[in-house]
Amino acid sequence: MNKEIQQTEKSPTLIIMTFILLALLGFLGYMAWVVFSLPLIKEQLTNIMSVVLLLDDYQKFSRPILYALIMTSLIFLLIILEVYRKSVKTKERDKMLHQAVLLLLDESSFIGGVDAKKDFEVSEAINLVISRLKSHNKNTKETSATLRAAVNETRVVSSQLADSSEHQLEEITTVIELVRNMAASMKNQSAELKNTVIDVQQLSSLSQKSNVIIQNSVIGLRNTQNKINDKIKNIKKLGENFKDMKNVTYSLDDMADQAHILGLNAAIQASTAGEPGKGFAVISEEIQKLAERSGTSIKQITSMINNMQEQVDSFSFSIDEVVHTITKDKKVSEETSLMIKKIDTASSHLVDKINLLINSLSEQEQQSSKATKILNVILDISSQFLLGTQSTADIMNEISEKTSLPSNNSSDEDTSKLLDQKPIADELLSPGASDLSSESDQGKK
Repeated sequence: MNKEIQQTEKSPTLIIMTFILLALLGFLGYMAWVVFSLPLIKEQLTNIMSVVLLLDDYQKFSRPILYALIMTSLIFLLIILEVYRKSVKTKERDKMLHQAVLLLLDESSFIGGVDAKKDFEVSEAINLVISRLKSHNKNTKETSATLRAAVNETRVVSSQLADSSEHQLEEITTVIELVRNMAASMKNQSAELKNTVIDVQQLSSLSQKSNVIIQNSVIGLRNTQNKINDKIKNIKKLGENFKDMKNVTYSLDDMADQAHILGLNAAIQASTAGEPGKGFAVISEEIQKLAERSGTSIKQITSMINNMQEQVDSFSFSIDEVVHTITKDKKVSEETSLMIKKIDTASSHLVDKINLLINSLSEQEQQSSKATKILNVILDISSQFLLGTQSTADIMNEISEKTSLPSNNSSDEDTSKLLDQKPIADELLSPGASDLSSESDQGKK
């Protein structure tokens, strides 16, 4: 009997020791988590500070994105701490309640050997534990619902941030491509303009040389005109010589015809002479061939002389036209010289303007390269922010799935049914014990 009383007296001590042990375990786990996660937190803070310094250098960062990143990180850390704290408390409470129920059940096994008053106290303790279990169950449900709502809200916000970050990342990538293309186009235009300046300078140099050449050409045209007049006289004499050559060819043609006739007569005489005239026949045949060749050559010479005379006549006519053209070319050359001087002046002004445009394009190209570097930094920051928001959304999904598992729902329903049943103390108490309890109440009154 004394042992049982000692056991019942030790049960609160065991419960307190259990609570203390669970608290120590939770504190040690929390400290271990802080120790292991502290370098990661420092690294994240270092990265955030470096990003902020870069953004202060370039002054091109969107502050709402920075605030959203900081708020998301803080919410994520707070949710992890809250979930860990709730899980530790839940484990401690479950372990404590389990030990308390086991102790009460161990004590209730000695109901038959203890007096009715002690049984009544045990029944009241059990009822008290059950009522506290109901209140703890209710608080757990409310906390779980609040946590689930916060997780869902955080998940929605993280998803929206991820979508907006992805859209912003695409826009930044498009802007970077446009800036790069614009810089490349400016670079190409600058190179083309430099080549244009070189061409214009060469054109100006050529125009100056051309002016000198044209002036020399005028002098040369005058000398050429004088020489052409002399050549016209020679060409006229050459035409008269061609006429004399035609007369000579006509005489040669007559001589070839006569030689051909003599060859025919000799061939006829040789044929009438018989054997003695064979040698003379061979000679007459050769004379005929020579006459034919001479006639053919004379005809060719005559044709060539006619062609040469026609060419000389046309050349003489062309020379007359050339003389007339040279007179016009003098005036055109003088006008061309004046135009070349004007072109030279305009070319010098054009070179000055192109040089100014090249300098402007060079400055724009440098600013475009700086803008590209800034956009690349923003692109890296947006990529890191997108990865962070996606990781946060994934973690929120995992937490939401874990907080809304079917097994947990079924266990909550079983716990609710068990707590809504008739108190265990009413079943454990015997009719005598209940009478004794009523008598004790009357005595107290």
